[in-house]
Amino acid sequence: MYTPDYEELEKVADLVLVNVKHVFSEDEKAQEAQLLAQAVNDKATTENNKKVIVADFGNKIKQFDAAIRVHSGHVANGFTMMDKPASLYRDYATSKRVYIDKQTNEIVKVEDFHASDFQKKIDFEEEESRLREQDIARQQQIEENNQVGGYAEGADINSGLFDPVDNVIVDKKLSIVSDDETTLPDEDDLQQRKE
Repeated sequence: MYTPDYEELEKVADLVLVNVKHVFSEDEKAQEAQLLAQAVNDKATTENNKKVIVADFGNKIKQFDAAIRVHSGHVANGFTMMDKPASLYRDYATSKRVYIDKQTNEIVKVEDFHASDFQKKIDFEEEESRLREQDIARQQQIEENNQVGGYAEGADINSGLFDPVDNVIVDKKLSIVSDDETTLPDEDDLQQRKE
């Protein structure tokens, strides 16, 4: 290796940069390890972002491809199928369903009856309304009967009245009576029946 003679060197040196070997200290190695870990993490994040962006652009390209197929089909065929509001009429004489466009009043479709068209149509709302009215009338009749006397459904069980239809005597104690006897049980009879 070259060893200079410092006395022979110029007294004023030019300041320049020169590339030389530098041996890292332990602290510098630790700093380099942190920088390395950060660079690896940044690279992985960037690659994941690239995948997301590529996938996003891939999805956009697929959407454009689908639009191209749809519109080229429209141009080639000259029509498209779409849902339109229509009134459905059943022609029982010919067993056909007739669909009439709500906007233009034109027949847009005619088809054979479905199996359900041969079933009798029941208007459930009218039936429910009719049953509801019957229930209300029945409840009003029960309330009127209860006001008049205790012979109607829902009568007060403690009224002390005899109901010959059910063969029951009611007097705060209930006793089922046979056709030929009409007496209330005493305390011993009630105890025996409980056992």
